[in-house]
Amino acid sequence: MFRRQQQNRNAPRVPSYGRAQILDIEGRPVQQCVVKEISRSGANIVANDPKSLPRDCEIWIPHLNLSVKAHVRWRKKDRAGLQFDKPLSDLQLGATGQGWKTAI
Repeated sequence: MFRRQQQNRNAPRVPSYGRAQILDIEGRPVQQCVVKEISRSGANIVANDPKSLPRDCEIWIPHLNLSVKAHVRWRKKDRAGLQFDKPLSDLQLGATGQGWKTAI
């Protein structure tokens, strides 16, 4: 199943470990999260309560000084998958290809 998921991805994911915040569509904070993987098209996050995340949201990633509109594609235990409304550029991803880390 994991191989099938990898093959069906729109963009390769880069391992990450950084703080972020989920906002509702009005820009109000919903909850903190940690970005575990990120790509041009989305992110895999760990959150305390993924079930409470609004389907349409925004993710604020302070380390990258980046705010992206997204929607929740899936939720499972303490994780959720976000799909970005617009693809990120290499510059927005940090242009490192190595992922990014911030203290949490």
